[in-house]
Amino acid sequence: MTSLNWKDLLWNLGMVDESERAEFHKYEASITDLLASNDYVGAFKVFDEMLNADFYPYPSYYANVTGLTTNYFNFELAPDATPLGGDFVAWLNTRAVRDQIHVGDRSYAPENTTVEAHLLGDWMRDVLAVLVPVMESYKVLIYSGQNDVILGPPLTEQFLSGLEWSGQSAYNKAQKVVWRRSAKGPGSQLADVAGYARQVGNFAQVVVRGAGHMVPGDQP
Repeated sequence: MTSLNWKDLLWNLGMVDESERAEFHKYEASITDLLASNDYVGAFKVFDEMLNADFYPYPSYYANVTGLTTNYFNFELAPDATPLGGDFVAWLNTRAVRDQIHVGDRSYAPENTTVEAHLLGDWMRDVLAVLVPVMESYKVLIYSGQNDVILGPPLTEQFLSGLEWSGQSAYNKAQKVVWRRSAKGPGSQLADVAGYARQVGNFAQVVVRGAGHMVPGDQP
């Protein structure tokens, strides 16, 4: 895994100080060691204690030092904010949408701890062996929300910079494009900025402005 760098992400955002940054480094080093020994569940447990806290029975280290409790999806939202509910879920559960996606009378649930528990061994596994062949043969879009913490743009950029595929050299040299909306920004005479993008062949990487981890919910 090449995207273990929450220490710098949070430090650059001003959310942790130097001593807390050093503590995140210890967590990341522990995760790296466990991954090297193929202990994927052990690596997840350290990650869970550090940040995720889906199964860790106490507040995560991230929650304790940032005050954002369970909100690692969008640092601009309230400490207990969650993008997993609201209008998005209500819309998915309408009869029209259910009919279109062929789910019958089943209701959409944004979270399922039972399913997650059965996936603990998959959480921290490397996907390079799967991703690279797909990038070589199909159109691929990888996007990040600018306000995401758990998988923020710098972590995605770090991961992508380490890929080995036929377009890597061209991707590293590709010029970033400012993605603008047709509408003006609030109180502005200029077209609003929706995000930033790079593209090489069939591969595109996008950062969506004003969104967190759940981009479709924040910027549909």
